[in-house]
Amino acid sequence: MPFGVQLDLDAHGQAALNALADCLASIRDLELVQQIGDVHHLSLGIYEELPVELLVPRVKAFAQTLAPIDIRIAHLGIFPGGVLFLGVVVTPGLLELHRRFHAVFAPFSRFCWQHYHPGDWVPHITIAMNAKRAALEKAVGMTLQHWNLPGARLDTLRLIEFRPVRTLVRYPL
Repeated sequence: MPFGVQLDLDAHGQAALNALADCLASIRDLELVQQIGDVHHLSLGIYEELPVELLVPRVKAFAQTLAPIDIRIAHLGIFPGGVLFLGVVVTPGLLELHRRFHAVFAPFSRFCWQHYHPGDWVPHITIAMNAKRAALEKAVGMTLQHWNLPGARLDTLRLIEFRPVRTLVRYPL
């Protein structure tokens, strides 16, 4: 199973996106983040099939270098494969955090999904995935109608295993 290292939104951000998800829950053929057992987050990297004991000490050490991070939401977007997301404003600080993360995890870079590598990464918060076109079209309209989160705070670093999503370690910042 793959592993993800993610920064979770704080309680206020989670509540706002959970309210949005409640609105989207009526749309068929749309898989919401909560439906797979996760919370709203910004992923720093996703890795294939690694011994978890190699990841945990690095996640803990990296978490100890972080403080809560304020982010701004720039836009609504769609990735191929039916992923609806909120795009995060790319700042020098966010790019530096991502670069530092990948420096700590450099020994595992060959296992990291390519679109999470520095230079390929699009910082985002997934709202829904595996959506069919009609469901995406409806979700975009509903999201624009109910979206009220111009900014958020990331306050927890988590290592997960997925599918199904299972939290392995969690470190408040």
